[in-house]
Amino acid sequence: MKYKRISGMPLWEIQDWDLPDIEITPARSHLHSDGYSDPLRIEMAGKTTAWQAQWNTYTKELSRHIREDEQPDVLIDQMWKNYALNFEIPNDFGPLIINDKPGYTMCYHQDNRAVVGVVLINLKDNVDRTEFMFPPTSDWEAPTKKGTGIFMLNNGDKHKIDVTEDRLIAYQTIGLKSMLKSL
Repeated sequence: MKYKRISGMPLWEIQDWDLPDIEITPARSHLHSDGYSDPLRIEMAGKTTAWQAQWNTYTKELSRHIREDEQPDVLIDQMWKNYALNFEIPNDFGPLIINDKPGYTMCYHQDNRAVVGVVLINLKDNVDRTEFMFPPTSDWEAPTKKGTGIFMLNNGDKHKIDVTEDRLIAYQTIGLKSMLKSL
């Protein structure tokens, strides 16, 4: 597994996140935190124990990387002070497997403050990617190949997605409790 920090932002490109192949089936429309159920964003069922165990191994290593290899870091320190030293991605429930359908879109937006971060991994070679806006100097597009993805710490930067072909991802939001577990 490899991590590459993007432009000094609290955003990392992830490579070589190899997960076992699994058989998945549609479970339900994704229910957003505001209560909106989107028929173009489908939660999939089919995670196996082996798949979840591999995901947990990767998130444990990613957590260690953020706590140890990325410290001290001025931006992370400004965002979280010493709480980042306790950062741990929870492994009690793992990610959602999401199938975004053509026509699914999220315009540029900021995640709400209850979301500390997001891990997003491509489960197949996808066409469409998450795009990030880093004003005033640059933008960045997330990778789309199977086994690649991103980890971001929520900091107010904007991102979007416009889906033109089926997109299959593993998507785990990391809640505020993950950063503040020592309290």
